[in-house]
Amino acid sequence: MLFAIIPPTFAAAFIKQSGLISSIVFFVDLKENKSVSSLVDATTSVKLFELFNFLMREEPTSPPLPNTSTLISHLYKFYSKKISKLILEKKRFDMKYNPCMEENWEINLKVNIEKFLINLQDNENFYIFNPVMLGNTKHGRNLGLGFSCYALKCFHMLGLWDNLDKKEKDSWVEYINSFQKNINHLPEGSFVDKEVENFYNSLTSKLAIKNILKHLLNVVSNKKRPTNRQKYLETIRAESKQAIATLNEVGYVNNKKYLEFPRTEVEINTFLDDLNWDTPWTAGAQFSALCVFSATQLEERERDKNIKYLYSYLDNVVNEKSGFYHINERIKDRELINGAMKVITGLDWINKPIHYPEKLIDFCLNSDPSPEGCDIVDTVYVLFKCFNQSDYKKDEINSYFNNVKTIISQHFDSKHKSFSYYRDKSQDFYYGLKITEGQNEPDIHGTTLLLWALSMIYSFQGNKDYKIIKP
Repeated sequence: MLFAIIPPTFAAAFIKQSGLISSIVFFVDLKENKSVSSLVDATTSVKLFELFNFLMREEPTSPPLPNTSTLISHLYKFYSKKISKLILEKKRFDMKYNPCMEENWEINLKVNIEKFLINLQDNENFYIFNPVMLGNTKHGRNLGLGFSCYALKCFHMLGLWDNLDKKEKDSWVEYINSFQKNINHLPEGSFVDKEVENFYNSLTSKLAIKNILKHLLNVVSNKKRPTNRQKYLETIRAESKQAIATLNEVGYVNNKKYLEFPRTEVEINTFLDDLNWDTPWTAGAQFSALCVFSATQLEERERDKNIKYLYSYLDNVVNEKSGFYHINERIKDRELINGAMKVITGLDWINKPIHYPEKLIDFCLNSDPSPEGCDIVDTVYVLFKCFNQSDYKKDEINSYFNNVKTIISQHFDSKHKSFSYYRDKSQDFYYGLKITEGQNEPDIHGTTLLLWALSMIYSFQGNKDYKIIKP
């Protein structure tokens, strides 16, 4: 029955290859004004009964662009939930994007996201936001600091912050600054959400034996396995960094200086040496936090010294061959890009150049865009910042960004008019706390990340209607 509704040549090619490791791609060729089929090799051998039929549609341009082909649909196979990776053109799947056509999800995007954010607001305190509209958990309803920072970032990118009067701005900043506290065993002036504090304190006794074993294993094997205490400190440091960066972004500062972080060459080197640079994302995040603290919390003389020490340290972890920031040679592509993104955000704060921008661009262009929110924005950010420094491969990056926009569109919820972190699923965790039920609905985390990615893509392509945040 399947072959009765598709062109004979397509059916014949499919039947011929159905038991092997190939896939059929069905095109409309605008030059020839007829449909054609194309055989594409796949990297994974599968069984026929595991064939999965996936349909993707894009409307042709009006008028049609010359000598172009629009991808209509393709059939491909998967095994153990891992979809066969198609090799198309330069060994990567290239979805054709039509830059002459405004996508439906982009129409009134600013207004739609604003409405979504308003729907997340607390009824009594307008500076408190839920992570989603429907499937909030107890943690999701009780957390305040992180989601308020996300919302403020969105307001800034959309230009809504500029429309608030001074009283509204001051009140929002006051709410964020209300989380800055002095708590025993935490750096003075940390931003602490009570829900995060209670969550990690509740785990302390439950995981006491496990943490002792981790510490012993770290000593014996010389490997760095984070204990619950270390995760708690890293979470508080990350929340503090985000709050300080968010306030700084809109021209405000934290009430009390946050000064309990490495501030000498020895302290900085010791702190960074203790990080696991075989997981560049986590190590890069901690490096970035030190950059934010140094750039915003110190007086000029000490700040300049710290910046010098931080930048010099990267000579120990930058890989001349790959251009990325890591020690182990066997790091997954995704982790390399995510780690570079974190390091580059730090370099942006201390106003220092990326070491090998062209190598990072080449690597990213040869990597398929991942469908998760963080991975999408991380790749876009690395390409955007590296191009701004190098002016390298503009056309290729533009084409890549068009493909990324297609992926971003798959995160757009047509009912609630905003973005989810995953395709058809909201972000369900925040620093270990389960915040949503993971339903098919947009969320504030995914919206913040993908709006940020779009703001960079739009800026790259000449649209300056959105502001770009400095995370």
